[in-house]
Amino acid sequence: MSKRTLQQIAQLRGLSDMILQTRLSALQAAGQARAQTQLQLQALAAPKPAVMDDGVHFQAALHVAETHAVWVTGQRKELSELLAHQTATWLDARDSARVAQGRDSVLSDLHKILAKPQSGQT
Repeated sequence: MSKRTLQQIAQLRGLSDMILQTRLSALQAAGQARAQTQLQLQALAAPKPAVMDDGVHFQAALHVAETHAVWVTGQRKELSELLAHQTATWLDARDSARVAQGRDSVLSDLHKILAKPQSGQT
C-alpha cells in the first residue's frame, strides 16, 4: 500500500471524526430539547388549584379552576405537538449519528489493515 493512500485514508478519518462529533452534538442537543419538553408536560400533570367551598369565594375559585383547566389543555396540546416534532428531529439525528459512527469505524478499520506491514514486503 502506498504511503499516499494511507495519508488519504488518514485525512478521511479526520474528516469522518469531525462529522461524527457534529452529528453526536446535534443528537445531544435534540435529546436535551426533547427531555425539557417532556418535563414541561409532566409539570402540567401537577395538582389543579383547589376550589374552596366557603360560599363567597366559591364562584371565583371555580372560575379560576375552569380557566386553569382550559389553559392546561391548550398547553398540553402545544407541548405534545412540539414533542412530536422534537422526537422526529431526535430520530433523524440518531440515524445520522449512527451512519457517521459506522463510516468512522470502517475508515478506522481500513486504516489499521492497510497500515500493517504486508508479509513478503521489505
